[in-house]
Amino acid sequence: MRELIVVVACYLLTDSIAVVPGPASRVVVGDDPSAYGSTLTADLTFDNPRSPAGWGSLDLSAAPERDEVRVDVVVGTPAPERRFTCGELRVVIDGTPESVPASELAVPTPSGFFDAVNARMTIDHVRRMVDAGSVRLELCGEGFDLPREDRGRLRDFVRRFDDLAISDGPSLPFPPPELGPRHEWPVRAPVFFGGPPTAT
Repeated sequence: MRELIVVVACYLLTDSIAVVPGPASRVVVGDDPSAYGSTLTADLTFDNPRSPAGWGSLDLSAAPERDEVRVDVVVGTPAPERRFTCGELRVVIDGTPESVPASELAVPTPSGFFDAVNARMTIDHVRRMVDAGSVRLELCGEGFDLPREDRGRLRDFVRRFDDLAISDGPSLPFPPPELGPRHEWPVRAPVFFGGPPTAT
């Protein structure tokens, strides 16, 4: 998401797509509370020769302590016009495609758009992307290959996700002390279908 903010700010300040910096290929992972409730984010940039800026980005965000499966992603690139309007992101991991519903997120700029989509993936997608031989994101007929060396660094995102998702659940309630030490919570006797088990 930081990449999107930087791109829009550069466009608005310079009125030119040519001066948007081509970020070094990198992955940034961090805890980032936001208005959307995400507590974990990662940004990955990749080469995109069809973009006037020469790059695109994959931004991940999640709140694993509240949803231990969901990862929201924004995939986008600086572009002279809107192209990502088909409503589908195809994630191809080691040659196996999977369709993920996506919604258009095009941000107008003086020189065109930051053409992007929002999509909801799962931590399993990200986990498989880390060690896969190849990963390609396909949007409305355009494809982006994610370099293996960059994807490997998403391992930190997966590790932090798993750490935050681990929970022992709510504590069991204790009887109020005024009930005394001999008080026990009532427990229903187990129900055995076909009668109680017999010793053999």
